[in-house]
Amino acid sequence: MSVARIKSVKKARKDQGECGDCGKQIRAGQPYKWWTVGFRSRYKHKRCDECITPMPSARESNPKVAAILAVEETFDTTSAKCREDLVSVLEDAASGIRDAGEQWTESADEMEQGFGHETEQSNEQREKGEAAEGWAEAIENAVHELDEEKGEDESDDEYIERLRTEAQSAFDDNQMDY
Repeated sequence: MSVARIKSVKKARKDQGECGDCGKQIRAGQPYKWWTVGFRSRYKHKRCDECITPMPSARESNPKVAAILAVEETFDTTSAKCREDLVSVLEDAASGIRDAGEQWTESADEMEQGFGHETEQSNEQREKGEAAEGWAEAIENAVHELDEEKGEDESDDEYIERLRTEAQSAFDDNQMDY
């Protein structure tokens, strides 16, 4: 994974230009953050100290990994008020993960087509695509396993909390290495 590391500067030695987020000028003596994205990139992304630090998906150079990171960042079961909300959260996560898996599989196919045979890199891309597909399937299976009926001795809050825990476990237990 190649998420850019954010460097913090407590006091700029010279003017740094505009903040890439809010457009405010970063003057000498002011604190700011910066990072570069990609292999050997020289372009510095700069943010004033007042702006929010971007999420890892925005700092990732690989679009497939960025898609997975975006799914992880947006996966939130705490705001779900009913079973349908949890089903929607799980289905959205599975869809995003499956899309990334398809991108890895397409990359493998393109490599093999270009070289005319399998390569170590194409096999690695295909394995990542299959792992993402497996993760997405596990999440979709969890959707079908969420109880539609609450227990007789459960309150509404206890029922939703139990479903939240099940949904979070389904997401966490099957994560892939990327």
